[in-house]
Amino acid sequence: MFELKNIKKLYNNHLILDDVNIKVETGEIVGLIGKSGAGKTTVIRIATMLETVDSGELIIDKDSYDLTRLSEKEIRNIRLKEGFVFQNFNLFKNKTVLENVTEGLIYARNYTKDDAEKLAIEALEKVGMAHKRDEYPRNLSGGESQRVGIARSLVYNPSVFFLDEPTSALDVENKQEVINVLKSMKDNKRTVLLVTHEINLIKTIADKVCFLNNGKIIEEGKTNEVIERPKTDELKHFLNSTI
Repeated sequence: MFELKNIKKLYNNHLILDDVNIKVETGEIVGLIGKSGAGKTTVIRIATMLETVDSGELIIDKDSYDLTRLSEKEIRNIRLKEGFVFQNFNLFKNKTVLENVTEGLIYARNYTKDDAEKLAIEALEKVGMAHKRDEYPRNLSGGESQRVGIARSLVYNPSVFFLDEPTSALDVENKQEVINVLKSMKDNKRTVLLVTHEINLIKTIADKVCFLNNGKIIEEGKTNEVIERPKTDELKHFLNSTI
């Protein structure tokens, strides 16, 4: 289980996030939607220890952390439980597919090369990329690159995954490749917080959805209820703008 509680974030005295609460139960996929500038990526950056807060709490695997006073040890413990899939893949261009997936295991978690490669190949098989293990990122399509990015996160078997616009940089064909992999994450009951502006992706894989507007969650609930029966004018306008 993962939860952000009472998150408040200011930037240059401007309130970016105002008492944001998001809870993702074990095996659940929660979609976070909202227009550009609503604060979605800031939420992800806070959840993954890339951004500080002015107040708020994080709960992961029943361990609670005050985000305003984290020690280096606590930050490391949190990050060991998290997996992050980036919008623009962030693969090492000078390393093969296999090396991209083993790098963190070897240098951050002290796995032997053999053990790291065994785990990496298993992860690559799950996303249909084991046959590309010796290729370099320059030889991959966008969809293939993102699938490697997902494998790089899967290999750690984290408690919770954070996906930041995982399909927005892809064309239709490559997007479908990645959506198929994300569906498998749903089938395997992965715990996921998904940030996206793509409503069809939310409908396809999210169990619940939260709508962030001007730094506040103003609607949340089961995906079909929130998307099909929006209550606020802000969400209605957002949904109409995405069609």
